[in-house]
Amino acid sequence: PSGRFDIRYDLMDGRSLEFEDELTDDRPYVPQPFPPLPGGVDRAIGVEVSIRAPTLWAALHLAAKRPDGARPTVMISVTQNIGAFAKTCADLIEGWAEDEELPEYWDVDPEDPHWTTCLAAAEDYFTKGSFEYRLLARGIAVHHGQMPALLSRRLKVAIDRGNVRVIIATSTLSEGVNIPVNTLLIPSVHRATSVFTVNEFSNLIGR
Repeated sequence: PSGRFDIRYDLMDGRSLEFEDELTDDRPYVPQPFPPLPGGVDRAIGVEVSIRAPTLWAALHLAAKRPDGARPTVMISVTQNIGAFAKTCADLIEGWAEDEELPEYWDVDPEDPHWTTCLAAAEDYFTKGSFEYRLLARGIAVHHGQMPALLSRRLKVAIDRGNVRVIIATSTLSEGVNIPVNTLLIPSVHRATSVFTVNEFSNLIGR
């Protein structure tokens, strides 16, 4: 109620990440790691939908080119309704691209044959109006269980080459395929009415 809070971080073995001589302000917590989310968070649309915008916004900034030249890759692991999640993201990124200064979260030569064949496959299988193509055209890959094998292989190549550094995928992919990802964002630990088991969660983050 007072608006004050405390966040504590622990390693998986139960040890704290804090140092004994550490001051409260020195704990590994960044109050405002990214610029404000455009439009803020609309609580009226429900938790599951309202989390989509801040998750995508965080992914773009986490994938941004770092001062040392590193280009990290971020995966958003979606447990259910990936189509609805990705469509919202496609609408958001198109709106943000018009009004906001977005971070440098992808870098690809539009003439790169690997990239052009990947885009062409997405257009052939899903059309230019699909969320798969709309997101890929802006450097964000979507991978799900209905992905044709050819496009899946081309997306994997694009990810491995660093052409795409933000990925939205079902947990089936992120649990079953090793992808060079630096950060994993999990918007929800629920699948239908159940919660991830410890084994599922460990396998997911272990990838």
